[in-house]
Amino acid sequence: MKKKIAIISVLSILAISGILFTIVMHGKQSCKEVKIQINYDNSLPFIKDYEILNIVKSVYPEILSTEISDINLSEIKTAILINPYVENTNLSMDLNGNLHVKIKQKKPLARVFNKKGESFYITYDKRLMPISSFGSERVVVASGEINTSYNDSIVIKELFSADNSIENSILFKIYKTAIHISKNPFLKAQIDQIYITEKREIELIPRVGDQLIILGDINDLEIKLQNLEMMYQQGFQKVGWEKYSIINLKYRNQVVCTRK
Repeated sequence: MKKKIAIISVLSILAISGILFTIVMHGKQSCKEVKIQINYDNSLPFIKDYEILNIVKSVYPEILSTEISDINLSEIKTAILINPYVENTNLSMDLNGNLHVKIKQKKPLARVFNKKGESFYITYDKRLMPISSFGSERVVVASGEINTSYNDSIVIKELFSADNSIENSILFKIYKTAIHISKNPFLKAQIDQIYITEKREIELIPRVGDQLIILGDINDLEIKLQNLEMMYQQGFQKVGWEKYSIINLKYRNQVVCTRK
């Protein structure tokens, strides 16, 4: 029994020694290749592989001749996350010495045009994202009484959070309206613009037709948008939407239409 225990102990020591040797030798290995994978989530590519590689090289200029043990992945991750188009990133080294960089790009939800003529995106993760030279995403447009300029530190907060500023309130209303529209295929195809009035209320502008759709505030937003869809798909099938200039959804469980 003692001999068997001794044999098992020796084998365990040899196995641990082998693992430690592999780890040490792996650390002494130089990085062979930087492999970049970007998840665009069905959006336009606002960042390219070469941009991410340049960020990696800004931290380690000679990355391919740097020993793995000398590479600080957290440092590279911090540098990548500064890029305004990156939502998240994961980095890892494999046993062959390859650095794997996985990127999740931010997904545009709405494009904002403020009163200064500046433009930026609101993303699905409640952040702001600048316009890209690589193209423009086809999303609902928000305009009107919007004074906020692009700032990558802005995080859109719930309406009754600690940030009760007018700017956050307006951005949250745009976000909430846009997210509801994006989840409804019919409304996503039908609604072109979100307009913020001087009273900070919401109006919608359709892609087809010249009707003004008045939402008012975002209270009962889901019900209001359901009523709008029912009006288009059922009510206007009988009377024709082109006969009306205003569709007012401002009041609970009411759809008030004004004839031209």
